[in-house]
Amino acid sequence: MRSPVKNRQPVYFSTITEKKSGIDTIQEYSKPIMAKLTASAGTGAPSQISAGLVVDYDRELTSYNKELRGQIEEGSVCWVDVVPEIAEDGNLVMSTDRVTPTDRTD
Repeated sequence: MRSPVKNRQPVYFSTITEKKSGIDTIQEYSKPIMAKLTASAGTGAPSQISAGLVVDYDRELTSYNKELRGQIEEGSVCWVDVVPEIAEDGNLVMSTDRVTPTDRTD
């Protein structure tokens, strides 16, 4: 049996909330958190297809850390194989359109 800590990689999560500003809806991102999780290989087809379920993702994340339950929720954005750019205050750095978070290029 494989160890649950083998092949873990850093994955960043942020929760998106929507705020009304007049007639516009503005998305706000929470400060990102980093967790080391096991990510499946990007095969292009998740394992649920064999069971008849059609899903719109191709990677699966596995965690045994129960503390993440209160911090990550359905609809959270996650960065796998990519590191988001984080400002000194801990918030995400947004692109020039002020809507899309930028990724770090090292």
